[in-house]
Amino acid sequence: MALKKCKECGNEISSDAKVCPHCGKKQPPTKRAKLGCLILLMVILIPLLVVIFQSQKAPKKPTRTTTAPKPKINVTKLKQDIKILTENGLLIRIDPQFNEAFVNSIIWYRLDYQVKENIAITLASYCEAIGEHEKWVEIKDHRSGKKLAKYSVWGFKVY
Repeated sequence: MALKKCKECGNEISSDAKVCPHCGKKQPPTKRAKLGCLILLMVILIPLLVVIFQSQKAPKKPTRTTTAPKPKINVTKLKQDIKILTENGLLIRIDPQFNEAFVNSIIWYRLDYQVKENIAITLASYCEAIGEHEKWVEIKDHRSGKKLAKYSVWGFKVY
């Protein structure tokens, strides 16, 4: 701890003192305190400026991409497939508005994985053709509402 002279009364006081204990005059901040504030300010400002300048970069011009037209869905064939699933007792109800299909879980659990996936694809295609959503479906137990499987463009998952 170093000593310095008070600017007002001239008595020696601690360099850390903010007020002179003799005359009560407020002391100006030391160079060390000013340096600490400057460092703190830079630590806050530099990352902030980087973020601001990164966000103001010129946006990339969108490139034109041509999307292939959607293949036409054969709704009649899908309705026939849905009718077959219903007649066989597997499909109890399908709600294309909410992309949900309710099935008989006893029959569902007896099916092979590949058969389940094919049924899910058919149900998702039906929901896409009849409903207003993308091609996906959640398959649920008709009694408990428990989710049994889900099919979407990201894949097929059995729960």
